[in-house]
Amino acid sequence: LNTLTLKALSIQQLDNIQLANITLEGLTLAKATAKKPLMQAKNISFGTLKLSKLSDVELEKLTINGITGNVHINQEGSVSALDEFIASLTPHTAENHTAKTAAITKKEPKPLIRVGQINVTGDNQIQLSSATVSHSINKTIQLKSLSVGEINSRKANLPTPFKLHATINEHSKLELSGDVTPFSQKTNAQMSAKLTSFELPEFSPI
Repeated sequence: LNTLTLKALSIQQLDNIQLANITLEGLTLAKATAKKPLMQAKNISFGTLKLSKLSDVELEKLTINGITGNVHINQEGSVSALDEFIASLTPHTAENHTAKTAAITKKEPKPLIRVGQINVTGDNQIQLSSATVSHSINKTIQLKSLSVGEINSRKANLPTPFKLHATINEHSKLELSGDVTPFSQKTNAQMSAKLTSFELPEFSPI
């Protein structure tokens, strides 16, 4: 992270913290040595962030501007950079395992994660490559806009609406819209998609 700007901070108790007008600039995720990072963002801003009980997080509006992504899908169908990043956040130690077991035994309520809305704006470009048995497929995706509605971990059946507009290489256009329930026991989604002028020859071997 290059810079963090915070214009207001309120601490009622150590378990009741509120921050306002926060801007993150130059956030980079999963940057391995001699490799391009999985994701970079020019700036990320949100109006109000509430942290309760040091576990419940609530955001009203999150705006992400200027995403640059480098996503490589290997022959197993996974993104190794993302797998490594997630693994780095949860160290597999004996102490970690004991703490998790204790938390399960107490049956404490799951932490609240709530985001009112997410908007992606500006110039956003994702380089996508996928390895196949015979060759590699490479696409440049320009993300024109992305909006996501409320996400709430305590309301597992609450549908989260989303809309996406993107171009793929020079001539292909992609539109996606629908809703998804990310916290339901089995993730469900309803969506409609429109893909135009998409070149198929390189996918023929698949």
